[in-house]
Amino acid sequence: MVNSGIAVRQGETVFCDFCGMQFLPRQSICSHCGSPPTRHWLQLVSLVTLTIAIACNSLVALFLLPRLVTGEQPPRLFLAWLWFDERLSLYGWAAAAAALLVWAYWPRYGYEPEKEMRIARGLLIVLLVAGFISLLLAWIPVETAVSVRTAVESHPGLTLTSAWGVVILAVGVLCLNGETRERLLGDGRVLSLVALGLLFLVLSLILLGWWVV
Repeated sequence: MVNSGIAVRQGETVFCDFCGMQFLPRQSICSHCGSPPTRHWLQLVSLVTLTIAIACNSLVALFLLPRLVTGEQPPRLFLAWLWFDERLSLYGWAAAAAALLVWAYWPRYGYEPEKEMRIARGLLIVLLVAGFISLLLAWIPVETAVSVRTAVESHPGLTLTSAWGVVILAVGVLCLNGETRERLLGDGRVLSLVALGLLFLVLSLILLGWWVV
C-alpha cells in the first residue's frame, strides 16, 4: 500500500497512491480501484495556477504598468517590469518553442516518440521556421517581401497571439499522452512550486503598485 499521496514511479510503471496497484503511466486512472493518481490533480492545479499568474501579469501590463511608469521619475522597478513583459510577449514564444523542441529531441534510450510527440515537433518546427522567415523579410528589398512584412507589422497582436497559440497547442498535444505529459510536467511538485512562486511575485508587485499609486 502506498500512502504518500503521490503515485510512485519505478522504471516505466506507476503505483497507485490509493490501492498500490501497478499500472502504466499512459493510463489516466487505476485499473483496480478506478481512482485518478494524485499527481494528475497536482499537475492540473499547477497549470491552472500558472495560467492565473500569467493572466494577472498580462492584465497588469495592459492597465496598471502604463500608469505607474508615467511621470518625470517613474520607479525603476516598474520600468524594468514593463520592459520585461514587452520583451517576453515579443520574443518569449521563440524561446519557449526552442526549449520545447530541444526537449522533444533530447535522446531517451529505449523510448520511441509517440504520435503526439511527432505532431508537437512539427508544430514547433513550422513556428520557428516562420519566425526565421519573418526576420529575413526585413532584409529583402523585394516588393512581395515588403508587402508581407507590412501585413505582419500592421497586425502585431494577431501575429503574437498566433505564435503563442501554436506553443500552447504543442504543449496541449504533448499533455494528451500520459507518458509525454509525465516527462514534460513530472509529478507536478516542482511545477506547483514554480507556479505558486510566480503568482506570489505578481500579486506582491500588484500590491506594491497600488500602494505607490
